[in-house]
Amino acid sequence: MENRMKISPLIVALSVFFVPDVSWSTPQYPESAASYTTLDREVGCKSQYSSDKKDNIFKSQYYNHWMTWTGTVELSSANSASLNIDRMGTADLRVEFADDRAGYDLLKGSIITVRFLMKSEGGCFLPFSGTNAVIVTPQRSTSGYGQSAPAAMGYSQPAYTPPTPTYTFKCRTADGKDCSRPQ
Repeated sequence: MENRMKISPLIVALSVFFVPDVSWSTPQYPESAASYTTLDREVGCKSQYSSDKKDNIFKSQYYNHWMTWTGTVELSSANSASLNIDRMGTADLRVEFADDRAGYDLLKGSIITVRFLMKSEGGCFLPFSGTNAVIVTPQRSTSGYGQSAPAAMGYSQPAYTPPTPTYTFKCRTADGKDCSRPQ
């Protein structure tokens, strides 16, 4: 009995050193489906709220939330891009990519979709900003900017036509017979 009591505190003391520290784990952030239009209306240039209320809304509902927005590339570098989301005025979103080379091949005027972690609210003059951005759709060119070299030189490229989905409907009677074809 005495040996058990001596071993028990030793095991407890050693187990403290082998418990993983959860503070070292990667933080999990919530997803937000909020659009640029929603954020601009609630905390951006179009908001009618006081700056204190806008700050509180941003911090509680959008800061450190994953978002996915689509926009036109206004400026890009290897590690960041500025996107015009609403197609009016200047850039509405500036993101820093998780991969330091993700923006290297971006073309000005191309349309991309990015998933990013929201970090700062935008306003009438400054864009919203985010980090850890990942391009989730390949860039599409728009007329003028963003064309590939052959298209810019006048060579035509065939238009992409997505496949038409086909739907099959089965009709069954209450007794399980196929009613989609005449008997």
